[in-house]
Amino acid sequence: MNIQITPKISNIQNTPIYKKNYNEYKNIHKPIIDTCSFGNSNIIPIYEHQYGTLKSIEFKEPIEVSKAFLEIAHTNEDLIKYNLLRYTHTIESIKEIGEILSNQEIGKTKVKSLIGIGTFALAFETENGQVLKITDIEHFQNGRKPAKFDLPIIKSGRLAKYPPYHYYLEEKVTQNDITQEELKALVKEIKNLGYKMKDYLVHFSTDDEELIKVEQFGRAKNGKIYLIDPGCAFETDNVYNPAKKYNLKNLFKKLLK
Repeated sequence: MNIQITPKISNIQNTPIYKKNYNEYKNIHKPIIDTCSFGNSNIIPIYEHQYGTLKSIEFKEPIEVSKAFLEIAHTNEDLIKYNLLRYTHTIESIKEIGEILSNQEIGKTKVKSLIGIGTFALAFETENGQVLKITDIEHFQNGRKPAKFDLPIIKSGRLAKYPPYHYYLEEKVTQNDITQEELKALVKEIKNLGYKMKDYLVHFSTDDEELIKVEQFGRAKNGKIYLIDPGCAFETDNVYNPAKKYNLKNLFKKLLK
């Protein structure tokens, strides 16, 4: 089954450089989706693009996330193994996470599908429509605290001390209803708060025409757009930290006595 799908990015500006950037983006992200069901397995891999990139894995019926990892680890589908390896996830590491989850309460969470694969995380849609991310690094790196522009975390925890696996439960957001103008406004707000941004542009332009990656952001049910990949924003010395400034203020007072 082949279905042509193009991403919805509204209100693209009419400048030649912007059109060029957007057309390149569409060519990169224009998927041809193929659904493949095999044997008696509970998993149905869905591939996109002419290169067989894994879009998601659907489960025929919701299963505990611990069992989802183990089913994926024992798959005979070479393309699944290949796509996991592209993001440095070996079958052995997938099996290890499944075994760790099988001994924890969060591992009993039932999931409908694997909806995202990244270098540091795998994201599942839960039975009740939330998103459960399993990561091998902390969601907020280098000690960064969650900010108002970050998608709120519903529940989180550490799965193991070593390897340092974590889990994060979040609201499932939408992305096909976000405009570039809204993203530019949010990025500007984040930078004005003193944060620097990385990995949020399709590519840079010398003409100040920036195409922002929609997949790094999402619209929550309250209508607000949030950053869903905390690694895109990192703190600088300009970020306001009340506790830090209070301590410095007290230090100066002591020095002046």
